[in-house]
Parts: sequence; structure tokens; C-alpha cells
Amino acid sequence: MMDPRVIRLLPESTADDALKLLRQQKHKPIRKVFVVDNTQQLLGIVDITALALSEGSESVQQLALPPKALISPFDSLDEVAEQLTQFKLETLPVVDINGKLLGAIQHPSLLRTLQDNSLTDIQAMVGVSRDERALSKAFFAIKKRLPWMEINLVTAFVAAAVVAIFEDTIAKFTALAVLLPVVAGQSGNAGAQAQAVTIRGLALKEITVRNWSRVLFKERLYMDS
Repeated sequence: MMDPRVIRLLPESTADDALKLLRQQKHKPIRKVFVVDNTQQLLGIVDITALALSEGSESVQQLALPPKALISPFDSLDEVAEQLTQFKLETLPVVDINGKLLGAIQHPSLLRTLQDNSLTDIQAMVGVSRDERALSKAFFAIKKRLPWMEINLVTAFVAAAVVAIFEDTIAKFTALAVLLPVVAGQSGNAGAQAQAVTIRGLALKEITVRNWSRVLFKERLYMDS
């Protein structure tokens, strides 16, 4: 996801030098250029609009602005997305622990990666392999889905065993048998709602170590109501 092939310029380089380099990148969309010293330490970032409007003889150091945010190669996708959203950035520089520029992450690239991960998470939620596609072979789908189906079958037998404990009571009150699918359906719907709200809360960092017990208590009250 990180692109190491960013345009790096020394502080004494001029705007004309930068524009000349930009013209050589005909098939690559570039929004920012990076000012570094001889050791690749990041000094600042120059927007291509500032370059286009500047005097050709101006140095890039004069046009450069300090980066609003930096990320390390070990930051998670969620942390990167949070930085881009918080500071409304299109490009995010990646630096090592010494501040040396390694590359940059572009907003479109991150968006594509997040979309792929979201689709993978959705498939995992329902027990479908992340490798399965709509046109995958039937044998592959069976191989990947069967373990989850077997687990669901075991839990269904456990639920049936619990119901069997009350077989005599159900035999006496036949109305209870009619209500069994209603209870099962409502339980499934309530569980799906709780799952959706919780996953959203985790994704948006609304749920933290401090307040997870509140969320659990709320969902428990809802289930009992």
C-alpha cells in the first residue's frame, strides 16, 4: 500500500527543478513532493499547486510546509485511516523511527485496501473464506464452508438437547411448541442487531477498554426485555 517511489528534493532545489521532475512522471498522479536532506530526513512537504503558482527560482524549502501527520510502517490500517480523516489529507508520509522518509500512502490506495478488508471481514462474519469469490468452484466453496456448517450443526443439536429437557412440559402445553420458532427467530434478530452495532462501534473506536462493560450491559438489558 505504501508507495516508496515518491519525489524527493533537496532543500536547495528550485520550483523549476521540481516541475521538471513532475513532467517526467506522465502516467503517475502526484499531489505532493517531499523535501529531504542528504540523509533522507523529512523536512517538509510541498503541494503541486504551490509549485505551479510559485516563481521558478524559489527554493522548495521556502514553499515547504511541515507535515501535519506522520505514520510508521508498523501502524495499522485503522490508525492510517484515522490520521487521513482527522487531518483531511490526501497523502501521508511514512517515516522510520529516525524520521527518514520511506514513502507515502495515497488516499485512493488506502481506500481500495480498506474496501478489500471490509469485504473480507463481512465474509468472515458469516463463515465464508476470504479466498472465495462468486465464480469460485463448487468444490472449493464446500471445502471452505463445511467446517463452519458443522460447527453450526453442533450448536443446533445442543439447542435441541436443551429443548428436549422440557419435552414433557411442551407435550402438556402444545402452545409452547408453536412459540419455539418465534423465540428462535427473535433471538437471531436480536443477536444480529447487537453484532452490527458492536462491530460498527469497534470500527469507529466508540467502544474502548473503558466502556465495553457499558455496551455489554446495554445489550444484556435489551436481550432480557
